[in-house]
Amino acid sequence: MLKNYFKSIFRGLTKDTTSLFINLLGLAVSFAGFLLIIQYGVYEMSYDQHFENSRNVYRVALEGYQSGQLEVERATTYPGLGPALKSEFSTVENTVRLRPVTAVIQKDNIRFIEAQLYAADPSVFEVFGFKLTDGRETRALQDVGSVVLSRSTAKKYFGDESPVGKSLTLRVGAVSEELVVTGLYDDFPQNSHIRPELMLSYNTTKGLPVEPEDSWENSTAYTYVSINGDARPMQLENEFSSLFMKYKGSKLAETNTEERVRLQPVESIHLYSDLENEASINGNGDLVNYLLIIGFFILVIAWINYVNLATARAMRRVKEIGIRKAIGAHKSQLFFQYLIEAGMINFFAIVVALLLTFFIMTQAGDLIDIALPPVGETWVQPWFWGAVFLLWLLGTVSSGFYPSLVLSRFNPVVALKGKARFSTGRFSFRKALMVFQFTISVMMLVGVIAVYSQIRYMANKDLGIEIDKTLVIKAPAYVPDSEEYQRKIETLKTEVIDLPGVRAFSATGAVPGSETYTVGGMIRPVDAPVDEVSTYSLVWVDYDFIEAFKVNMVAGRNFSRDYGTDYHAVVVNEAAARQLGYENPQDAVGTRISAYGEQEIIGVAKNYHQQYLKKDFVPIIFYLNNSSNIFYSLKLDDQADMNELVADVRSTYEQIFPSNAFDYFFLDDFFKTQYRADRQFGQLFGFFTLLAIIIACTGLYGLSSFMVAQRTKEICVRKVIGASRSNIIQLITKDYLIMVIISSLIAWPIAYYGISNWLDDYAFRIQIGWLLFFMPTIVVLVVVLLTISFQTLKTSSANPVKYLKYE
Repeated sequence: MLKNYFKSIFRGLTKDTTSLFINLLGLAVSFAGFLLIIQYGVYEMSYDQHFENSRNVYRVALEGYQSGQLEVERATTYPGLGPALKSEFSTVENTVRLRPVTAVIQKDNIRFIEAQLYAADPSVFEVFGFKLTDGRETRALQDVGSVVLSRSTAKKYFGDESPVGKSLTLRVGAVSEELVVTGLYDDFPQNSHIRPELMLSYNTTKGLPVEPEDSWENSTAYTYVSINGDARPMQLENEFSSLFMKYKGSKLAETNTEERVRLQPVESIHLYSDLENEASINGNGDLVNYLLIIGFFILVIAWINYVNLATARAMRRVKEIGIRKAIGAHKSQLFFQYLIEAGMINFFAIVVALLLTFFIMTQAGDLIDIALPPVGETWVQPWFWGAVFLLWLLGTVSSGFYPSLVLSRFNPVVALKGKARFSTGRFSFRKALMVFQFTISVMMLVGVIAVYSQIRYMANKDLGIEIDKTLVIKAPAYVPDSEEYQRKIETLKTEVIDLPGVRAFSATGAVPGSETYTVGGMIRPVDAPVDEVSTYSLVWVDYDFIEAFKVNMVAGRNFSRDYGTDYHAVVVNEAAARQLGYENPQDAVGTRISAYGEQEIIGVAKNYHQQYLKKDFVPIIFYLNNSSNIFYSLKLDDQADMNELVADVRSTYEQIFPSNAFDYFFLDDFFKTQYRADRQFGQLFGFFTLLAIIIACTGLYGLSSFMVAQRTKEICVRKVIGASRSNIIQLITKDYLIMVIISSLIAWPIAYYGISNWLDDYAFRIQIGWLLFFMPTIVVLVVVLLTISFQTLKTSSANPVKYLKYE
């Protein structure tokens, strides 16, 4: 029986290779796209799950409220909070603090500025559940000066030698500290929200120019807690927040400020956290969900193609079905035969999809800009092959059930006469499927145009500050003498300005795209009540910042060397002036604010985008200060030779600061990193939308071929009696155009709802206009017309005698 099934299936498939190719192509491409998306989604959702007991580990985030309004959300908290949580709450099993330290690490002549250096409590091994490959976890971070290294960092300094017991030199501020390597650990996986490359003992920070380890003043440490499995995080948040009243209640009360704790499951940080001071650029859970929906849509389009082609192709098989029924074949036997046929096609499509997926993941990763795990990690997982089997099963049932049911229900007498027909009325099931397919296509096109329009809008919008042609050098981490440091900055500035291609130099505490220092509960106009304070971003600048970056002044003046009092003055931006109570910027000039003493507002700068356009303008107060500036910005001429200039600047920098490492970036590239997730989503959305359109077109091509073939004699008769080609094309395409219009009317409100929700995350966004919906409909109409007209023209151009001579 099965042998006969397979023989019959093989004959049927080889008779119509065009349909077989279209089905295999559509299913294979859609399966490959979905497998890529599902691997990406699983990988994004797997962040931090490699930590033992990760489900009971939470990061403690800090929320600041001013007069009941949420003003600040930070990923970092006070250094004193972690120990207090452990000592005062029995539900807390353990805590660990990771305090970022930017320092120069040196071994002989090898030195680097280490951005992934953290001061860590000894409990870091227990909380995160990882082991040292060399060294003892119980002693590794107990002593002052002890440090543990990741394997890649150890190789950077020590090559293939064992680093344990050897020394490194740490230089930060005016301090130089000898470190002893006490352990070695494997690099944190890429799917970790935080990836320390060096961890020194928290006790070492007592001798460093950083916040004291019991401080409740500045939020400088990432704090993690492991809690009892039975504890309820929301209840614990209320209990933990009581510590703020205990340790700094009087200060909070006098400024009408409240601080609270938020517990973030460590597994959710990567996709669902976007706070100040994040350890790395996180992903976006909504974008992952959108991609999964797109992947499902691609599958549906391919399955609809199969159903439509299978039912259309059945018209050529009605006599075969009639004969089988006449000689005794049961309806269930025919049903399973055609279902097996669908299963075979889906199986071959899965095989091709796996080959395509393997090729893209190993050889053509640049085609899709997504982070995917190595094939060797994913393809050995049971869930992956379970997903492949489920995809095959779902594909077989979804695409094969309806055609098998229809084919097996033909009346044998009608079938043998060749008079079997599917429903061709106005509301046939096949037309409903095509309307659904067109609806998905229009929705996806509307979505991809909206995404690209928003990305282009953000890329082209005037930021209010010049960031192009700007080379930024990170300030030296090791500054043994502050007075000498000031002289060296001036020397660096003088020598760099003299280099060909450099037109300006400015030293600042922040640059566009970097986070600013945010303070709340202390800044107000001097004549305002003490509790009328708000949250502001503070930026330390030099005399040249506003002119070098071409920030416009709307009132007052810039900092000037002609005024000896400007170190006790501030410049504010429009948002800060408005928050201080001055709707007219000119009214703010000459007034005084209370913040670190009293300062006079000497000017108001036009708002500019310190952060990317997802965020609104933040109130900024500019302070004149050279000693706290950590970025040196060089404004370059358009004709400057970048490679040569960077080499000259490096040489000059290393001569002036010989004990520091030279670290630089270009500001426009640095600013664009904030849009990485949006650009990635746009590229993926566009790529998979193109796949969906191609799959839909191949299916439409195959279906139109069958439809036109069925109506060949009708077309020839119409041509003989005088119908023109345009009349014939109009006749054939009319129903399809109506279906596209109906699909658009269904797709538009759904797409509008989805786009509106997506754009809600952006403070600066495109306007949703009618062209956004009209253009995709025109695109689909043109594609449908071209696809169907090609088949119709080919048939109408043939000699009608060829088809009518036997009539």
